[in-house]
Formats: sequence, C-alpha cells, structure tokens
Amino acid sequence: MDVYVFDIIATPTPLSPEYDIIQCAYVDIWVYDSSREHAEIKAQSYLMDLGWKWSLLEKELVLNDVEIEQYREDAQANYYQAKQEGVSVCFMAEMDSNSNLLEVLVLQNPVLPVSTSHN
Repeated sequence: MDVYVFDIIATPTPLSPEYDIIQCAYVDIWVYDSSREHAEIKAQSYLMDLGWKWSLLEKELVLNDVEIEQYREDAQANYYQAKQEGVSVCFMAEMDSNSNLLEVLVLQNPVLPVSTSHN
C-alpha cells in the first residue's frame, strides 16, 4: 500500500455549498491504496461525495514513510491522515475571478450520503 497524492483542479457541482461562490479550486488529494488506478477512483468518488468534480490532473506523487519526512508539517498531516482514514483532502480556491488571493477551504462532511467506502 502506498500514499498517492493527486494535485488537481476541481469544480463545484450544484450539490456543493460553494457552487455559486467559487469557480474552481486547487485540490490536493492524498489516498492510501494498493494501486494508482484504485487510488484515482477513490479520489474521484470522494470528491463527488463532497459535491466537486475532478477537472484536471496537474501533478501526482507516490510517497512512503521515509520520503514524507522531507515535506512540510501540513503535508505530513495529510499523509498520515490518508494512511489512517483512506483519504485526506485540502482545497485552496480563489474567492472570485478578480482576486489573486487564495483561501484555504475547509469543507465539512460530504453533503450527500456517502455511498462508497474510502478506506
């Protein structure tokens, strides 16, 4: 099992509370899984449960317990949360198209009943 990190651009769907506020977000999704293919499916499913759609993959990594020690504390926290819970996610989004300021969004539990298992 590895931790796969997908840096993506995602867009809110009408089911997301952010739908009328934000056009897109930069999202880091950390997934603990046995294969890259399963990790991506799990990441997309988790986003859908939050009311977001995977739009564009910008970068991906595969990390282990030794490599993660070279990263910042917040990255380490996401890594270990993914190992414990299956998935960890961080949203960063512009509040409007005229702003260069990014705000870190902390999303609540999925707005839809979770129909899939993410761990």
